[in-house]
Amino acid sequence: MTPVPSEVELINLILDLQLDQALSFLVNAGITVVAFKKGIYNKVRQAIINKCNEKRYAFIPNKEEADKLKELSKDPNYTTLRRLIPGYRYLDLIRTGLLIKKYLQRNALGDHDRVNEIKRDINNRPNGQKLLKIVKLPDAPFFDVITDEIFYLQKEGYNQTQLEEKFDEVVNDWEDTTKFVKTGDKLKTVINFCVKHINKDVKQFFLLGMKTAIDIIEKAISEMTSKSILKDNNYSLRKTTKPKGVQPRMEVTFYKKYE
Repeated sequence: MTPVPSEVELINLILDLQLDQALSFLVNAGITVVAFKKGIYNKVRQAIINKCNEKRYAFIPNKEEADKLKELSKDPNYTTLRRLIPGYRYLDLIRTGLLIKKYLQRNALGDHDRVNEIKRDINNRPNGQKLLKIVKLPDAPFFDVITDEIFYLQKEGYNQTQLEEKFDEVVNDWEDTTKFVKTGDKLKTVINFCVKHINKDVKQFFLLGMKTAIDIIEKAISEMTSKSILKDNNYSLRKTTKPKGVQPRMEVTFYKKYE
């Protein structure tokens, strides 16, 4: 049997390896609970837990954060996506985003610094920019638009692989292809946003508005319809109005129709 490495060697090996490689190393080396002093075992165990958490959440949470991340598994935004795309490899990053949202809402001493640390850790990971886009989703006012789009495609018969691919596509583009219309926005600004994406021949883009901003969206749709902008460019739309308490909202998905 391979001699048990020293405590420092073990921890460094685990930190340097991918999770599956670290576990394989421990098994292949015949390193078991009885091979450790209690203190060494606990440190190795914690290193493996950290590896697992890093893989799931893209950063290593402290104990308080780990407990909060478990609680966030019940958050409606997370459970909705888990029902729609349960096998999505980055699904738990939604919980990371929800944790960051909690920090920003609480705004206690040190919260912003911790948010910056988490984002920096995520950005330093392979594919970090994409991971950050997913993490930002729960704090975006148009998160519902994206989940609604995936739900609609599921009803249209998209399989799990197709839904995950579509979610990836939306994640990559949502910051550029979604506009949150505000009451002070000019009608021309909203129409120009739509026309810009139509001219770029994008597959889909979104508008979201609340309360009086809904009127601006309706007028933009009406003007583009009267000028045949959507029809002439082979675009259609799906419109949803949600009377959510004192904050009614409208979500509009514009999508390219292919022959």
